[in-house]
Amino acid sequence: MQGERSINSRHIGFSHFYRLFLMWPFGKKQTLEESGLFRGFADWHSHILPGVDDGVLTMAEALQILAEYERLGVKEVWLTPHIMEDMPNTTGHLRERFAELQAAYNGNVNLHLASENMLDKLFEERLEQNDLLPLCEDGKHLLVETSYFNPPMGLQNILLRIKAKGYHPVLAHPERYLYMDIEYYEKLKSMGVKFQLNLFSVYGLYGKEVLKNAYKLQKAGMYEYSGTDLHGLEALKTMLQRKISHCDNRTLSISPQCQKINGKYFKNINMDDLSIFEKSVFHLMNGIDKVNTEIRNRTGFDCIKKMGESEIKDKKLKEEHYGRWVAKHLTIGTLTGLLGASIHSKD
Repeated sequence: MQGERSINSRHIGFSHFYRLFLMWPFGKKQTLEESGLFRGFADWHSHILPGVDDGVLTMAEALQILAEYERLGVKEVWLTPHIMEDMPNTTGHLRERFAELQAAYNGNVNLHLASENMLDKLFEERLEQNDLLPLCEDGKHLLVETSYFNPPMGLQNILLRIKAKGYHPVLAHPERYLYMDIEYYEKLKSMGVKFQLNLFSVYGLYGKEVLKNAYKLQKAGMYEYSGTDLHGLEALKTMLQRKISHCDNRTLSISPQCQKINGKYFKNINMDDLSIFEKSVFHLMNGIDKVNTEIRNRTGFDCIKKMGESEIKDKKLKEEHYGRWVAKHLTIGTLTGLLGASIHSKD
């Protein structure tokens, strides 16, 4: 247990230090479109198949989106229209619409048909009949969802029945379910449920709480798939123009390019993609870690770990004694201001 705490506190300490640099006002900002995130991207969740659910309405709009995807460098798209009691699409009808889209589209993005299945009574009937549109080319994965506010009765039993039928359940956008917490997520993972990230969750489309959930799940390595859950062209255009930083992109995207595992930071970063400032931060942070490692080896004192432990204590103080936490930070702020004023007056 002590070893686990040590790793966590070092992680928090280094993350806290790294965040200070991410907040630096001269860090380069770019749009999501400029980030290059979509080059080679596989979209595992979309509502681009026209005229079948609450997504894209017309063939013209679907073709415009696919043209945008081509321009962005998207490699393949899984079209996953809703199937639920409120939208009782038949697999036959969806296959017909998919064939029409394939006939109309002559671009380079690879198209696949699946469905997003609400775990309701209709789904259970279709599961029993094996009348389904699976995800993945192996035909063994099912994209499923629930209400955002509460689970269906017997959710775990439904998931077990899916597995008994020979399928792997893939839970769409788990970060958006308000009734789930980390223990709930861990229980589902222990049952073999795979998770699909809504890419736009990590760029604030659904609010701060969803963003926090997405970050926690990504940090814990719980996602296997990512998708846009795109419902229309305007939504795509809006998100493409959202300003992000390079490290927002790397830290929160499904690609673990800024993952940190026991002292190994910035995994798989392409240095050519970084600005001069970010390259400086990269080398500085790695340099700090090397110096800290040397100090720890010689003296046994881990500066980064201590920073993490300090932050853990600060969070605990805030939760348990909010008044004392406010007083502490007011005092620190006052002393910092006085020290700054003193130095300035001497100059």
